[in-house]
Amino acid sequence: MKKLNSIRNKIFKNKFIFLTIFFLALSLLIFIIINKFNFFNSYNKNYFAINNEIDNFDKYFKSGKYDYLIGNQNSEIKVVIYFDLDCIWCKRLNDVFKEKYYNNYANSVGFIFRNNPLTYLHPNALTKAKYLSCINDQASKETDFLYYSSLLYNINPYSNYTENASTALDIEKSIKEDTVNKIDMSILSKCIKEDLVLEKIKNDVDLAIQDQITKTPTILIYYKNTLLYSVVGGEKNLKKLLNSILYDRNIK
Repeated sequence: MKKLNSIRNKIFKNKFIFLTIFFLALSLLIFIIINKFNFFNSYNKNYFAINNEIDNFDKYFKSGKYDYLIGNQNSEIKVVIYFDLDCIWCKRLNDVFKEKYYNNYANSVGFIFRNNPLTYLHPNALTKAKYLSCINDQASKETDFLYYSSLLYNINPYSNYTENASTALDIEKSIKEDTVNKIDMSILSKCIKEDLVLEKIKNDVDLAIQDQITKTPTILIYYKNTLLYSVVGGEKNLKKLLNSILYDRNIK
């Protein structure tokens, strides 16, 4: 009888241990699933609703006197894009911009590009920014900006933390070899040495500081005088947000 009770006690004890381990493992599994779900949700949602009315709205946009402008600048919808020419996510946005955004929204949205070289991460980005400014001065159409940006994104790409002394030479070599758009190299060489090119970039960087931009690309979506959304780290969700704004306000 004692032996039987001892066996029962052992079985009960083992069952208790087993059930405890089972419920602990189940709780851990549920915790992991919930957190993974939340992680992917937060990853997929890379935008924030702001709904902040901007004081002196017209003055704010006029202060970006060196902006790269694409699309309908008379539209009530403005999209400001801060970019860095050594940023991989900025390059990916540039790669799809013409087909995905310009071709679909150029008549209804004003796109405004501002160069924000994060030199503490990308020491070559400032050199690229200067060349983009000077090259774009010779642009014949607004979409040339996208073409020139693409050319610069592909020169010594993503050289994080490391300055490449040959960047300027590589840029000039690529421009000379470009058969699509012919750039006057003498005008370009003169432009690069002028103080104005740095003033243009500084103007964009000052606006980035004012807008509290710390990452690229950062995309700010405005309607009339209100900042509606901030999209950070890529163009994910940008098309959805633009379609929503256009549909809600019946803008064509």
